[in-house]
Parts: sequence; structure tokens; C-alpha cells
Amino acid sequence: MPRSIWLTIYVCLLSIQNSINWVATRSTMLCRRTHLRKVSHPTFFVFCLDLLLAYSVSSALGQTALNVTDSAGTSLLYVKEDGKIGIGTTSPGDLFHVFSSDKVWVQLQSNKPSNPQANLQIKTPNVQSWISVGEGSGKMLAGGNGLHVVTSQGGGDIKMMAKYSPGAVPHLAIRESGNVGIGFAYPDTYKLEVNGTIWVNGCVGCSDVRLKQNISPLGNALEKILALRGVSYDWRVAEFPEYDLSERRQIGLIAQEVEAVIPEAVSIKPTYDEMQETGEVYQTGEIYGISYGTIVPVLIEAMKEQQQIINTQKQRIDDLEARVAQIEAALQKSATTAPEQN
Repeated sequence: MPRSIWLTIYVCLLSIQNSINWVATRSTMLCRRTHLRKVSHPTFFVFCLDLLLAYSVSSALGQTALNVTDSAGTSLLYVKEDGKIGIGTTSPGDLFHVFSSDKVWVQLQSNKPSNPQANLQIKTPNVQSWISVGEGSGKMLAGGNGLHVVTSQGGGDIKMMAKYSPGAVPHLAIRESGNVGIGFAYPDTYKLEVNGTIWVNGCVGCSDVRLKQNISPLGNALEKILALRGVSYDWRVAEFPEYDLSERRQIGLIAQEVEAVIPEAVSIKPTYDEMQETGEVYQTGEIYGISYGTIVPVLIEAMKEQQQIINTQKQRIDDLEARVAQIEAALQKSATTAPEQN
């Protein structure tokens, strides 16, 4: 091979070696002095190229990490040798780790003139992807079998609000027991508790005889119905705003009065509140409610008893009418035969 070619190769190798040394030195200086907020647009472009070169050369030279700091020496961006990236931390525990001693906000913003969108997409080879919120306090699982929102293994409630307000009652609350509250923060009495008016097109209640025992007929149903008092009333809306009461005129029964007659139709629900300072939940009282559907069987049996009375009275009336007809026929016969005797 000609001597000129060997000389050319030697010069190229020397240049590459010098370039590597220069970039490595530059990367070390860059990592010590760079302050991202003070970088102008043209300089920022050069900085990005330098950053990529620095990390590549640092890895090639066996350096353990790449650390970008501000002028005070605080780490802004840290890349470990295993590829984990830390923002605000030099010990990222995951592929991307953001740490701050204050609130942490991650913002995705789109400035597209039409139909702007900012999306966060998580993909895995299998059907499950987790989004963890808090220190193991909750998870959101999305996969081929749907979307699941669960709390940690230690248990807890799930509370959702359309607009956050400290101390406000959540719009949707799911207790650890599985009870669901809409407008109730602590639905502990029923599987579903709704604070407000419900509009439904149909409602079906389970009543399978195979699930029942100790079945016995209802007695004195008519007497119980006659003891009830139907009333019209207005809710005390201003005094109890937490119950989302309607301002329309109402008709119904009084729960305390029904309890004395048909206690099976009345339920008592505890009410709770939460201390803002400690988060401790305490019982504030109780509120009465009526299951109007439970009164229907009593009404049915009351109608039967009333119909029995009507049938008995009708039979007596029929008997009396027959006797009256007999008496009238006898009197008429007596009146037609009286002149012949004279």
C-alpha cells in the first residue's frame, strides 16, 4: 500500500481520537455549566447535538452517567448508565422518574390551530398497562378486558369529582366494601346511595321464592293502612343544602309515623362528616327513609280484607233484600184477599 494512504489513515484515526477526547471534555464541562432556561434557540440546537454526542461518547468511554446541572450544581437531568432518566433526582428508580420537593405537574399541550389534542398513550406487548397514582395508593388498569380502577392491596375508597373543591362531597364514591355513593361520601348502608332525584325507565327487584324462608301471611293489613297518614309537604331546602332536596311540592308519608305501624318499611341511615385537619370520619346523626314498595304488599292484603268485608256486607244486603221482597209479596197478597173475606 502506498505510503500516502497509510499517512491519510493515520491522520484520520488521529482526528477521530482528538474528536472523541474533545467531545468527552466538552460533555464534562457542559454537564457542569449548562443552565437550560438561559439557552437561546440557536444555542439550544447546538446544545442538543452536544448533549447527544456527550452521552454517546460518555457511554463509549465507560462513564457511569450523564448529569446536567444548573449554575448552582443542582441536577436538572440525570441519565444513568442503564438508560434510566431522572428529572430532579440522580437516582431514578424507573425508566423515567420525576422528583420534586414541591408539587409536580406534567403538562401536555397542543398548539395545533384546529382540533388540538394532547394524548398520553401507554402500550405494552400484553393486554395490561398500569397507571399508578400516589405511593401505591391506587392503580388504573387498561387492557383487553376493559378499564379497571382499583386501590392498593391495603384497601381504601375511590372518590371522583368533576370539579375539585377542598372539603366538598365527591360526586362519585366507591367504598372498600363495594358500596357506591352518588352525592354521598360514605355509602355504608346500601349498595347504592344517591343524594338526589333518580329518573329511571324501569326497576326490577329480586323476589324469587327459592331465596326466601319463614314465609307467613300478613295480618291486620287494613288496620295498618288505616293508621297511616298521607300528607303533602315542602322540603326544608335552605336548612339542609347537603341533601340536594327538591323545591317542588311533595306528597308522601312521614317515616317516623310509618315506623310505628310498618317498621319493615323504614330504614335509618347514619350520616357522616370528615374533619379537614385530620381526615377522621365521624358520625353526625341519622336520617329516616321509607321503602314505599314495601307498603305495597300491605295494601294488597288490606284490599283483600276490605273486599271480604264488602262481600260479607253484600251478602247481608242480599239476604235483607230477599226478606224485604218476601214481606212485600206477603203484604200485597194480604191486600188483594181482604175484600173477599168481607
